[in-house]
Amino acid sequence: MDRESWIIESVSNNGATFRPGDWIERISASLATYGADHRLQYNEEVQSCIIQGRRCLLVGKRLPRDYPQAYEYLMHVARMNKLRIKLSLTNALSEEDIPSIPACRLVDMQAL
Repeated sequence: MDRESWIIESVSNNGATFRPGDWIERISASLATYGADHRLQYNEEVQSCIIQGRRCLLVGKRLPRDYPQAYEYLMHVARMNKLRIKLSLTNALSEEDIPSIPACRLVDMQAL
């Protein structure tokens, strides 16, 4: 199991949905930049997606090295709100579990 990659769900350990509902988009946007086409380019180390009907944040293994303050903040938010954190994606996920929109894609977290 790759301990350097994570999936943070928008659900606390007791099953409650985390609010605000747009927290993933806020974090993703805070690390995004504008490309030459003047469109928002999301950082590959934090990706918003839906896995098996749950809103999740995919966190790549390079985030602590490349953006240590963002990593510390994200982990603080997850710990303080007791959000569910998984260490890798399982092979049980299918393409239908994750919609094909730019910020949401099937990622093999072990390959990061």
